[in-house]
Amino acid sequence: MTEDIIQATAAVKAKYKQLKEERAARQEEATSALQPLIEPLKKMVPAELGEEIFTDDANFGPRFVNGKYYMGNKRYVVTDQAIKIGRLEFPRTEGLLELIHRRVPNKDLITPADETTYGDILKETQAHAQTTSFKSHKYTKYIKRLTKITGRGLVDCNRRRKKINLPSDPNDQCERLRLLVASSSAGHTGHEREISAIISKLRATGYIL
Repeated sequence: MTEDIIQATAAVKAKYKQLKEERAARQEEATSALQPLIEPLKKMVPAELGEEIFTDDANFGPRFVNGKYYMGNKRYVVTDQAIKIGRLEFPRTEGLLELIHRRVPNKDLITPADETTYGDILKETQAHAQTTSFKSHKYTKYIKRLTKITGRGLVDCNRRRKKINLPSDPNDQCERLRLLVASSSAGHTGHEREISAIISKLRATGYIL
């Protein structure tokens, strides 16, 4: 009797082990078959207005934060007809989406008008100033050229210089200072007055010595 129980118990354990191994094999087979679909879907996050955004550019592309997309310091929304950056709106084109979303954009889809618009977007969002990836393909091929500040020619000395409006919050001032320093380090000029003004403001309020 005891021997029969031992044999029955062993048979149940063997059957359970067999079923467990078969289930694991089926799960592995299903996962392997669906892998080509699963990986792209991991990078696709629903955006506002039902649009789906795919980006493989973690340096200059849109960031998904708390259920919303941002590019640089501006809200980023894609619709069927337009690309919205903060309060600005640009016509949606395949070339512009390539420049914004892709780490290595497909140059065959990009027009000169797309490049000009992308340059305007970078200057509006300062997305290029929030990274140190200055040797990447996208930066050297497009961003450096599109954000380059050219000379102003003859300067009218009688013209009043534009007033610099600084953020009132010291934390915002520090964040703005960080972005300006990063942009200057990347070779962009024209930030000296604002950097100096922010440092002077922070010293005057005692936040830095």
